[in-house]
Amino acid sequence: MVCVPCIIIPVLLWVFHKYIQPLILKFWNPWSKKEAKTIDWDSLKTEESDYIKKKVNAEPVVLFSKTTCSFCSLTKDLLNEIGVNYYVEEINENENCEKLQEAFKTLTGERTVPRIFIGGKCVGGNSDACSLHNQGKLVTLCKDAGATFKKTD
Repeated sequence: MVCVPCIIIPVLLWVFHKYIQPLILKFWNPWSKKEAKTIDWDSLKTEESDYIKKKVNAEPVVLFSKTTCSFCSLTKDLLNEIGVNYYVEEINENENCEKLQEAFKTLTGERTVPRIFIGGKCVGGNSDACSLHNQGKLVTLCKDAGATFKKTD
């Protein structure tokens, strides 16, 4: 005899996660209330913070990433999808990777990557970028920061 709940419950969970949850998050995201954080560069005076500051101030859109991080790959895909030119710093290829992440923690409140900076301000990570994109604000932020965009055919 087949247990009906054993079949129905997994199917309902799959449908929810595959179709319903993405729709909910597209229009309502509890994490989207964050504002781009202005960095207080004086809060930390280390080689790592100076390195981050130099990179952030050099380009309108800067992505700190790791080559092995799936969320970083998703963020790169999103930035490529909107066609913005951005600078990527792969911190796992830097010998001071851990120190850089600790500097992110002090400067932005988060030590994880990806860390996206637009116009010198930290807009957050992957979920924050997706929220901004879903709200139609990501392209505007990039344009306001002076970012250039790839030409489309």
